[in-house]
Amino acid sequence: MEYFAHPREKLIDHLIMVNELASKYGEEINSSKVTGMLGLMHDVGKHTKAFQDVLEGKRTKIDHAIVASEALYKLMCNREFICDSEMISSMMLHILSGHHSEFYGGYNEEKQYIDLDDMYDTPADYSFAPTRNNNKNNALSSEDEFNEVIDYIKRNRLYQNIDKSDHLNIDKMNEAARMLYARMLFSCLVDADYTATNYACNHIEYDSSGMKSIIDELLKEHELDTVYCLEKLDQYHDDLVGKKSFSPINGLRNKVYSDAEKTGKTLPCGLYKMTAPTGLGKTISLMKFALEQAKKNGQKRVIVVLPFLSIIEQNAKEYRKIFGNDMVIESDSMAELTEEQRELSYRWDAPIIVTTSVTFFQTMFSAKAPMLRKLHQIANSVVVFDESQSLGFKYTSVTIRSLEALAHHFNTTVLLSTATQPAYDMRKDLDVDIQEVISDVNGLYRDYGKIKNTVVEFDTSLEGYSYNDLAEKFKNDKEVLYVVNTTTKAKELYDAVKSYHKEYVFLLSSRLCAKHKKDVIEMVRNCLKENKPCHLISTQCIEAGVDLDFPKGYREYAPLTSVIQTMGRINRNGKAEGYALVSNLKDDSCPDDYYKNEKRLTYSIVEKNKGNIDLNAELIDQYYKKLYSGIEGCDDGYNGGKRDKEGSISLAEYEEDIYAMYKAYHLIEDAEQYNIIVPYEHDIQKFEEYANRYQNNGYIMKKQDMKFCHDICVGIIGNGKAAAFIENHCHRLNIRTRDAIISTNWFIADKDSIYDIKTGLVTRNSDSMALFL
Repeated sequence: MEYFAHPREKLIDHLIMVNELASKYGEEINSSKVTGMLGLMHDVGKHTKAFQDVLEGKRTKIDHAIVASEALYKLMCNREFICDSEMISSMMLHILSGHHSEFYGGYNEEKQYIDLDDMYDTPADYSFAPTRNNNKNNALSSEDEFNEVIDYIKRNRLYQNIDKSDHLNIDKMNEAARMLYARMLFSCLVDADYTATNYACNHIEYDSSGMKSIIDELLKEHELDTVYCLEKLDQYHDDLVGKKSFSPINGLRNKVYSDAEKTGKTLPCGLYKMTAPTGLGKTISLMKFALEQAKKNGQKRVIVVLPFLSIIEQNAKEYRKIFGNDMVIESDSMAELTEEQRELSYRWDAPIIVTTSVTFFQTMFSAKAPMLRKLHQIANSVVVFDESQSLGFKYTSVTIRSLEALAHHFNTTVLLSTATQPAYDMRKDLDVDIQEVISDVNGLYRDYGKIKNTVVEFDTSLEGYSYNDLAEKFKNDKEVLYVVNTTTKAKELYDAVKSYHKEYVFLLSSRLCAKHKKDVIEMVRNCLKENKPCHLISTQCIEAGVDLDFPKGYREYAPLTSVIQTMGRINRNGKAEGYALVSNLKDDSCPDDYYKNEKRLTYSIVEKNKGNIDLNAELIDQYYKKLYSGIEGCDDGYNGGKRDKEGSISLAEYEEDIYAMYKAYHLIEDAEQYNIIVPYEHDIQKFEEYANRYQNNGYIMKKQDMKFCHDICVGIIGNGKAAAFIENHCHRLNIRTRDAIISTNWFIADKDSIYDIKTGLVTRNSDSMALFL
């Protein structure tokens, strides 16, 4: 009987192709033999009658992956397969069984062998043996069939012994590094399998005699041309801040760029930080550092990680302008890509990848095969985090330790770039040395402060200002930026400012859809350029990646990082004397407890100094020392590696268990999120097209609509009142599957009932009672 992996593709051909691809991918992590063997073994469960019935459409819900693990475990127990490391053997078993689903396994010395007998011994009852892969049935039907699979493995030499030279030295790794290594191995197999399968399914027949040329074609990667990119970047930088456009502030920008060049050329791959005030061109300088590092260390790509979807497009657009369209790929849930670009994005196969922190850390910490597919591409790369202060607070320790593991074990350079650099070395639960690439951070802040020439007034009154107090204080000023802590406060302040200024008042918050936010930012930018009146009221969404320059501003007390980021939007270029006020508001509400704790810490530092402080690098260090010491009660997530508070990530509890970490590590919390397609006036035709379609098909949406509608969608975390309000003013959308119609958390608004052209999503009912923040 001939066995097939896919229709018209022989099983042995598929195993050979995946072996070749996985071996090549494994070279980047010095584990080619291990990943190659995983490729040879992964689909031996298709050498079964049950799986061949699946290909013919006779059966469903058959788990062939578990058979590979059972076969390898049998060979291990019989000492026919020998691996020098029992931990590596354990990893291989878990990788084979999960390569189509989810990855399990614990990799500390106590947990690595638990339940291997129960998990990978052959089933006692071959007639019905459900597995944990979506409760599918084991593909094996009898002991005789299992013996046939073993014979097939031996006959085709699908395994070979593994010794210490065939893999990384896991004895020198901590838990975070071991878990990352296990996921890297898993990634190599999954990517090889998906790539080979995609080829087979898109080519009706291919001749196995030509497999070498097929594999060579599939292994062609879009690697970085550092000489070309550095030439283009230098030219772009010179045009921006070169001799023709010299100014004192451009002199500082040149210094940052020069420091990035020097350190990039000389430092080995490692974990680094770039600390410089907002407005000194870190976006370009971090790319300079990355390209110089890649050139020096032979690294194959640059991955730029940004905190928000809203700034992905603008950064990717700038990089395309510098390097060309073919060099840069956006990788996020909403990017609109061609079919070819989408495949490259799935694999992170491009010289420069621009992605979000959510996508990046989903890739780093996932246990699901599709998400982990591209993980191995991070190895031998340069990863730069722009606005790295936005990394989640309660995941700090495990995040930094995993990034450090990338640098120490996978030839990856990691750079954390921000104006408000967290002092990670002050954390109780971290022993980490992150080297600074800027030669004199304190001097840079002092020089920038002199050039910027901005007075920041700290009001230490506990009672704080009312919305009308603020509106009246700035009523005679032409251009003012106001930043507050919640969307509800922003709307209240907007209404107060509108009472003094009838036009040229703008609101920017998460209540606006993405297209609306872009339009507001562009209108504000034009007002400032044309010297028109402009009052912008915003939430903290303005703090990262929005380059605006107001002569005056206001900031509600917030985490110090947020206060300083806001100041970077006030008198940014030192055109004249600037002014900013920082105060409490009578409404003391905050987005969450973490935010409130840091806000109180900022206020306490200011109050103890009677309002006489400078927003410089020394103050940032002082702030983090207090934050991480626990003295101020803010560092509530850690206590000797043990869990202090529900929801915190503890190294002791999670770092040794891949699946547990995946379930625990969420940058976006599991609270109910509603995604509402709204009738934004300036894109109303698109809304009406979707509204008409949904109305006529019973409000059934397609999965791709979630991507195509993102620019006219507002996402909110709602409470009970918000849910009721949304249900009354929107239609819930559903998705039709083969078996059922499934409700989603997506809605489409009734036209004109819930969205305002000035303030976005309406969040109040008729009695003006706020429904959500």
